[in-house]
Amino acid sequence: FWRVDCTDPNSPGSPATTKGEIWRFSTGDVPPVPEAGEDKYLWLDMDDIDGDPTTVTFSLVGSFVEEDGKSPVTTEWSLIYSEQDPTTEVNITAPSALVTTVTIDGTGLFRFQLAADDAVGHGEDTVDVYVYGSACEAAKGDPADIQANYPNGYGDVNNDCLINLDDLAVMASTWLDCLSDKLGCTP
Repeated sequence: FWRVDCTDPNSPGSPATTKGEIWRFSTGDVPPVPEAGEDKYLWLDMDDIDGDPTTVTFSLVGSFVEEDGKSPVTTEWSLIYSEQDPTTEVNITAPSALVTTVTIDGTGLFRFQLAADDAVGHGEDTVDVYVYGSACEAAKGDPADIQANYPNGYGDVNNDCLINLDDLAVMASTWLDCLSDKLGCTP
């Protein structure tokens, strides 16, 4: 391991030190460390490459956090866990490729593993793929979206993933309603 720090003796007040990155190297072959990618939130009728509203087709894109190139590496994608209807079909087009295409014809949680092996060892990583029936369900399931604000997130009072006059009508119909008899009114 090594690190290079830089010190500026002419910095106002006192010398300023900037710490460098920590670098490392190995003289021998080390096992590969694969990266399976970020979790995915998809839906069946999304605009994907298959054009079929009853399936979703997407790419699994693997990479390496560490791979020294000192011995050949083999990779393998596999479905290791799922919560779905037992009739759902999952097709991994090229399981031994680092980048592959997957088609799923049902909804649920699907956990894929990317395994990598070389002459000295084995590494693996997983990615979760959530397949929903609609874009609205996927938006509610994805923590990167505003789903934490559902129900009624950002004015979606009727929880249909649209903010429109229907939401205003629901809000207007209950505008002056009493919330509790504790407030001195009749609910």
